[in-house]
Formats: sequence, structure tokens, C-alpha cells
Amino acid sequence: MSRNHQETHDHEEAPILASKLTARPQANHTTVDPVRPMIGLDPAVIVSLTRITQPVLEQRRVLFSDGDPVAEALGMTESEKARLERSWAKVKDRVLVRQHEGLRSEQREDRLWFGVDPFDGDAIRRQFYQDAEDTLGSERAAAFLTCSRADEAFGKWGHEVSGAYSIRYESQSDGSLVYRITRQDSPDAPEGKSWITSQIPPHIRELTDPLGIKPDASAP
Repeated sequence: MSRNHQETHDHEEAPILASKLTARPQANHTTVDPVRPMIGLDPAVIVSLTRITQPVLEQRRVLFSDGDPVAEALGMTESEKARLERSWAKVKDRVLVRQHEGLRSEQREDRLWFGVDPFDGDAIRRQFYQDAEDTLGSERAAAFLTCSRADEAFGKWGHEVSGAYSIRYESQSDGSLVYRITRQDSPDAPEGKSWITSQIPPHIRELTDPLGIKPDASAP
């Protein structure tokens, strides 16, 4: 079995993970709606954008990958991408502070659940959307935010529990340890998508590092 990001749903007994941290910020209803009709775009561009699948924003270390298909479809210049990258870096830093304030965990028999309580991310969201519109103009910004699923990021910008997973060790046939990471909205909620990995993904490490969980399952 591959030790990196394989889909599977078998369960095995394994060592228990340590847990710590509690907190709880609050949520407010947002009045921002960045998704607007893309009436100013060429129809060919709109068709191209509908065929693009992008990772959600919170899973990105950087906003644009090399040859980013959305950036190319929208004809973004290097200057525009650099400006949005700077804005995104500020967003990530501000959201991470809120997430660490609201991070909580709960130890169960063979797994650790962790997640971020709702928080007020409306001001962060508004600033990012405004930066996008100032940089790209209203139509291209709407297309970019829609294709990036920006409205879903960080539990809809703090309105829902976010970054919610359970994590456990599993033993492989060769005796090595890996992590099983499972999407789970609360400690008692049904388990969602599950995968096995020897390394915790970077966007999840932003939450597991403060909990003292080592990024490499096989590390001593």
C-alpha cells in the first residue's frame, strides 16, 4: 500500500494521540456577496472557466500555481498575480490567528478530533474581495472568486466549524505507522472522506502543529 494520500476506509488499532488546547470565538452574518454575473467576460472565457476545478482556498500555500488555469483564462498579468499573492498572504496570516484562538480538540479512544470554532472573519473576507476587485476589475474578480470557491473558505469565513478532522495512527503490513485523516465536523459526527498518509498536509499542519502532533507519522 502506498504511504501517501490513498483513499481507504479500513480501520486498525493504533497508538493514541495526545491532545490539548481549547477556545471559542463567535460568528456574525456576512453581508458580502462577491459572486456576480460575469457579463463583461468573453463567452469563450466563461466556457473555459466552467471546465476548471480548483482546490479550495484554505488548502493553498500560495494563491497561484505555475500555469494556473484560472489566471491564464482571465489573462492575469504577473503584476496582478503578485498583488493578489500579497493580499492572500495577509489573509492567511490573519485567519491563522483566529483559527489558533478557536482551535479545540477532543481525545477519543483511538483518535484525536480537532477543529476550529466559528469566528468573525467578515472583515478579512471583505478586504480580500475588495483587493481582488481593485486588482482585476469587477467581472474578472467575480470570475476568479467563483472559480476559487472563495465563499467556502475557512468554514465560510468563520461562520461554521472549520478545519475539522479526526486523526489516528494505523499500522502497515511492514510494521510502519501512517496517519489516517478523516473529515469530521464534530467528535460525534459521521465520518467523511478519509485518506492515509505518512506526512500531514501543510494546510492541516497549521492546526496540528499547535496540538503537538508530529508531521511525520514514522518520526520517533
